[in-house]
This record gives sequence, C-alpha cells and structure tokens, in this order.
Amino acid sequence: MAVPGRLLAIDIDGTLVRSDFSISPRTLRALRLATRSGVIVCLATGRPLNSALRFRREIGSTGPIVVLDGAAALSAAGEVLEQRPLDPGLVKGIAALALRERQGVAVQTLERVYLSRRRRVHLMATHWLHHRMAVHWNGWRHAFWDLRQRRTTLRRPSDLDAVAGPLVKVSIFGPFGPVTRVRAEIVRRFPAGYRFTLPEEAGTEIVAEGTSKASGIEAVLRHLGLGWEDVVAVGDNWNDREMIARAGLGVAMGNAPAPIRAQAAHVTGSVDEDGLADVVEKILAGLPLPGASARR
Repeated sequence: MAVPGRLLAIDIDGTLVRSDFSISPRTLRALRLATRSGVIVCLATGRPLNSALRFRREIGSTGPIVVLDGAAALSAAGEVLEQRPLDPGLVKGIAALALRERQGVAVQTLERVYLSRRRRVHLMATHWLHHRMAVHWNGWRHAFWDLRQRRTTLRRPSDLDAVAGPLVKVSIFGPFGPVTRVRAEIVRRFPAGYRFTLPEEAGTEIVAEGTSKASGIEAVLRHLGLGWEDVVAVGDNWNDREMIARAGLGVAMGNAPAPIRAQAAHVTGSVDEDGLADVVEKILAGLPLPGASARR
C-alpha cells in the first residue's frame, strides 16, 4: 500500500490562512520544502480560482487546484480537468428566492462572480460574525476582493441569461432567519440536482449534486494516476469532511467543528498554532502522526 503523502490536499481558510488572514512563516517554509521534496501540494478550497491561484503562488506550489468546493478541478498547467455545472433554471430559481427575501446572493462561474448589490458587505458580515466564524468571514471578504475585477452586479435572475460558461456555485448570505427561510423554500421547490456544502446553521452554499472537494480531488488523482491511499487531506470545516474521510490520512485542524475532528484519523493544532506546519513537517521527516495508524 502506498504511503500517504504523495499528494497533500489542503484547505485555505482556517487551515492554511490564519485568523489574521496571514500564512505563518513556519507554514510557508514547510510547504515550500514539501514541494521541493516532490510532494504534490493541491489547494482544495471553496474559494474561486483567481483567489486560489494567489495563494498557490504565495506558498510556492506548482500543483493542481480544486476550487469552488469541488465544482472545478484544474491541473498544475491550468487545464480544466472537470467542471460540475448546476442547471441554469435551478440557479435562476434560487437567485429569485434570495433576492425576493432581500438576502445577498452570489452566483459563480470558474472566472466570474455575479453578486447582488443589496447590502452585500453588511449581510456577509452579519452572517459570518453571527456564527463567530471570523476566519471564514475573512475568507469570504478577501475571496470577493480578489474578484473585484471579475465581479458583475446581479440585480435580477434574468441577468444570468447572458452568462458565458457553466454556473457552478451559489452562495446565499444574510441574517440567519431569512437565510433559513430561503433554504427551506429551496428544498421545497427543488427536490434534486444540487447539494448544500454546509449545514443549515453554518451557511448556505450550493453546488451540483455529488460535488465536493473529494470529487474534485478524484479528478486530480485520475489525471495524475494516483489513488486515495496516496493522499493526506487537511481541513477545518464542513466542506472538508468528504476529503478527510476518503484520504489515506485525513487530518482535522484543532479549530474544526467537533464532528469533523471526530471523523479524522488525526487532529492537529489549530490554524493559529501552526497545525498544518506540524503535519507537513512530520510527514517530511517520516514521523508518525498519533491516531493515523487506525486509518491505514
């Protein structure tokens, strides 16, 4: 059996990026050494492509990328290995519900985000800070900042008729009560064809049915001729649970929700304690990670 570590799949917000929106020098050193040592470092994120590419440059990786919660996977050279589109009629219906409730909505393609103008920053802040997810609020804010030249205002669902390229992800944000109503109405009106990447209390993000970071990594593995037994996956949030479960070594950050930590083979320190660096350094040194043997 292969030793996990040939491909390192890592989340960005809350895993690579600390709560002050920086990457620690220790983590940068570890990841750059991993790349020089032949480890394939694959960012696997809910962020859009432009944002993920910026972090790939910063950590010195030349590996593939999984973006938009697995809705798109790209090779190291930038070839699109897989896209998983949502049905356009479904997306327009969801956007109409969110706009009717006066909530923020973002519809994303691989290259562009269509973002409702209405109180968008206030709504994003209210939602994420309500749930005390400061790291992930930072992630949203900076992800959309990265897209400032690729952002189109979404005023009405019909604006999506002119979109070029597949619609791959929808995010709805705002106060918990109205967003919950929108989510319940989505479930009532649209019984199939999509999945929520987060539990109700943590947010509403929607991708095509069967899509996850794990499905994106699967496309990368097929391209590289590797298997899940070669993978170390590190993450901290609900949208990381599938890749953590399938990896040869699944690692949860110390700041992950309890159910994510419980399913992981190993739990490392929090993002602000350089938990990712600790994992990478141990892998490169050939040192065991407590709890990992049960999954191998």
